[in-house]
This record gives sequence, C-alpha cells and structure tokens, in this order.
Amino acid sequence: MRKGRYTAMRNRASIRQRIGAVLNRVPAPFLVFLGGGTGALCRVYTPGGVLVANLLGSFTLGLLTMVWNAYARRDGEERIHSFRLLFGAGMMGGYTTYSSIAAVLAQTIFLPYTINYTYMMLAVAVLLVGGLVAAAAGMLTGRFVASRLVPARDVEEGR
Repeated sequence: MRKGRYTAMRNRASIRQRIGAVLNRVPAPFLVFLGGGTGALCRVYTPGGVLVANLLGSFTLGLLTMVWNAYARRDGEERIHSFRLLFGAGMMGGYTTYSSIAAVLAQTIFLPYTINYTYMMLAVAVLLVGGLVAAAAGMLTGRFVASRLVPARDVEEGR
C-alpha cells in the first residue's frame, strides 16, 4: 500500500513537471492574458456578484500562495513561476474585481444620487475587511494543504 501511494505521488509530480515545462515556454504576458480572460469569464458566472467573487478569489489566492511557496522552497521559484503568472496574476486577477469596488466608490463620491451612501460604505467595508479575512483563512488552509501536498524532497525520493 505504501508503494502505491509513492507511485501516485511520483506520477502527479511527473504531470506537474510536464505542464510546467510547457508553460515555461509560453511568454509571460500571454500567460497573464490567458489567465485573466479565464478569470473574468469565471467571474461572470459566479452567483452573488462582486462580493462573492472577491471573497472567493481572496481565499483562493491566499491558499495558492502558501502552496506555491512550499513548492518554491522545495523545487525553486523558476519551477513554479509560470503557474504564479497564469493562475495568480492572470486568473485570480481577472476573477477578483477591484475595479468594481473603485467604480462603486467613485460613483458614490461623484454621483451621490445614484446609490445609497450607507450601503456603499458597508459594501466597501465588507469587501475590504472580508477580503483580508478570506485571504488569511486561505493562507492558513494553504499552509495545512501544503504540508500534506508538498512532501520534503528526501521523502519523495525515498531516502
């Protein structure tokens, strides 16, 4: 049974390395472009709108950051740099909607008759504080996931 789990870990590592090798050949701006388009498309279909997209995106980016940091410590930053560009800067950047928060805030300041001031202040506070809490929760979850997902190199190599 132990050997089967070790083989599965090696197979996942092999797939991850092959995907990383392909992504490393793609220019960085194109990775961010591709990820951003995918994230924006996902945002359109997120129920709950801006609030849910930002909270879920903050949590996800916090989680991914901790997992990527664990892989970077073990394998080196260059092995995961393309994943950070595609999924972090690109997809999560396109999925979360800071521009919507800024637009609502600007609308309230410059066109105060179009939106309820109290609602806007509450929404911005929930988005900002909620985003920080969601990112922190994602990082804590990511630390737990990384400790199980990214074994130390000598465990993986069977030393």
